[in-house]
Amino acid sequence: MGKHDKRSPEQKFKEQINKNAPKGCWLWTGQLWVKVAYFRAGGKQVSVHRWSYEHFIGPIPPLYKVSQSCEIRHCVNPEHLILVPPDSPYAPKACSNGHIFTVNNSLEVKVKLLSGGTGHQRICLTCRRSKQKLEAERRKERQCDAAYPGEKKWQDPQSNDSKAE
Repeated sequence: MGKHDKRSPEQKFKEQINKNAPKGCWLWTGQLWVKVAYFRAGGKQVSVHRWSYEHFIGPIPPLYKVSQSCEIRHCVNPEHLILVPPDSPYAPKACSNGHIFTVNNSLEVKVKLLSGGTGHQRICLTCRRSKQKLEAERRKERQCDAAYPGEKKWQDPQSNDSKAE
């Protein structure tokens, strides 16, 4: 729908859930990003689970995560959503790429919540460094492409791509 989408966050949310699932689950049918369901609300990209909890139940304390009591990942029914404290054995112990959260490998950052307050999110420093390195390589490649337009990329003479033998 783009920048001029006049639908309310509630309307967008309701259009992307299936309430006819077993166990009374409301299954998210919208887009997923790295196994997490997000949508745009109030001009921001937000987790549908956090949005559902904050909208239907109330604010989420800092460092708490939202999980499902029904154990169905894409369920966003507020009656099935539970808060998981950071010291719980059910709290995430690793990032989505499997890097274990340690004091030297993770960082708690402040994030703005849909409710207007602030919360905290744990980020993996290994993933962050990898992403920054990849972005720097891409930036360097774009600069080379801009400086030498139309020029062929250098190829390793040892590669198997060459047919001259």
